[in-house]
Amino acid sequence: MFKPVLIILVLFPVCLLVDYFNDTRWLAGYTQFIREWWNLLLVLLLCKNIFPKAKNYKYDIMEDMRVNQYLAEIQRYFNTPYVPPIMLLYLKNPPGSIRPADYAYINDTFYRLVVNSFRDRVYVLQDFDSIEPWSRPTYFDVIGIKNITKCLLYLLVPFIWIFFVHFILELSMLTDWPLLTLPFTLAAFQRGLFMIEAFIKFNPLRLEQELKENDCVIQVTWRDAFPDREVGITFVRAYYLEMERRQRCELTIQGLTIPDHFPEWKNPHFAPFPYPSKTIPSWGSEYEPYYEKKSMELNTQLSTKNSNVVSFPKIN
Repeated sequence: MFKPVLIILVLFPVCLLVDYFNDTRWLAGYTQFIREWWNLLLVLLLCKNIFPKAKNYKYDIMEDMRVNQYLAEIQRYFNTPYVPPIMLLYLKNPPGSIRPADYAYINDTFYRLVVNSFRDRVYVLQDFDSIEPWSRPTYFDVIGIKNITKCLLYLLVPFIWIFFVHFILELSMLTDWPLLTLPFTLAAFQRGLFMIEAFIKFNPLRLEQELKENDCVIQVTWRDAFPDREVGITFVRAYYLEMERRQRCELTIQGLTIPDHFPEWKNPHFAPFPYPSKTIPSWGSEYEPYYEKKSMELNTQLSTKNSNVVSFPKIN
């Protein structure tokens, strides 16, 4: 916004010099133009400054929604012996930034969140009391009351303000002083639309489709996710490939030569190694017999519970 204002101010002495050497009246005409159209010029300058930044808000909302969805999904599997499918998805296909910018991708921390949540659980010998995950939280729970309220405010307040100006103040949004509020009114409504777009992008049906497309709708025990098993090997390979990809992107931006072999990356925004240790825990060999025994017990309990249900005939 500073540059356009500077240009407008610089044109005053420029017009003065032109008038001085050519006996013209450019300064008077330019001054009259500014007096008549200053409000429209100010609105255009505000729009130029506000609207490009609105997309950043769009990406912020989408990234918040992605985190909310991920945390809600892994919580469903807390009392089961299985790795959450959404965790499988992101460990097999490391996610980048939603914001379409190179440095945003390089420094995105969502993959770090995924890896840390995996590391915190993978080597823990934790009991489980169910082989089925909890019910998926409602879509509104994932979105959150705060985001829903903000979205409604962003969509409704502009209409309330326009109604107030037109019917209460009896002024025009295009010719009277409320014109100065137009950029903020439109920006608020735009934010509401961006929030709706984020809500649609991270809906449960879309997640289910993505899990199926990536073969993640499977039951993988935590023991099968160890680095000596096929799934664990896939996680490690994906980790090193993602590290190399981000390093290559960083070097390309900096205009540096891309080496044949990449060293260990020290970027604090990147994820740590997926496993706390490359050594398998001592209880690893004991887990599968324990899992089989506990699963049979839970299945027996579930069968007994279902067989005790008595069906009553309908009374006509």
